Amino acid sequence: MEIILSENPKKYGDSLLFECKISNTILHEIANENIFLSDVLSAWSDVTHNLKTQINSKTILWNNKDITSNNKTFFYKDWFERSIKYVDQLYDYRIKDFYSFDNICCIYGIPSNNFLKYYTLIKSIPIHIKSEINTNNTSCTQTTFVENILGRKKQNK
Repeated sequence: MEIILSENPKKYGDSLLFECKISNTILHEIANENIFLSDVLSAWSDVTHNLKTQINSKTILWNNKDITSNNKTFFYKDWFERSIKYVDQLYDYRIKDFYSFDNICCIYGIPSNNFLKYYTLIKSIPIHIKSEINTNNTSCTQTTFVENILGRKKQNK
């Protein structure tokens, strides 16, 4: 697997690619003329698209062809490294809306100069995904919320 993912895919999250809902445009950009990698990612995307997400109802943020700005998907490596992976991790079920940027900074340790990244990402999440979050009711538990904050405090010591 390491041989397959040794080139361009690092900037898209390496093996995370196998969890994403990738567009063909991104597939070709990732494969960067590697026909084998392009075929593998394309086949994997077809298989997972046909299975749908009945097992895991969480919507992944990164490289998701449904979440775009100017026809480009998102992948914030620094956010991914802070364990941000799913749309519902940015969502506050108590108020049925996305966390404020200040809350996201506190929870995940996002630098305060990332506010444009945050607002661009939030505004790019389509309404059907936002409404899906409310109807599925598969929230990140408050335990996860507390664990993220406690984890940050331990890292700072």
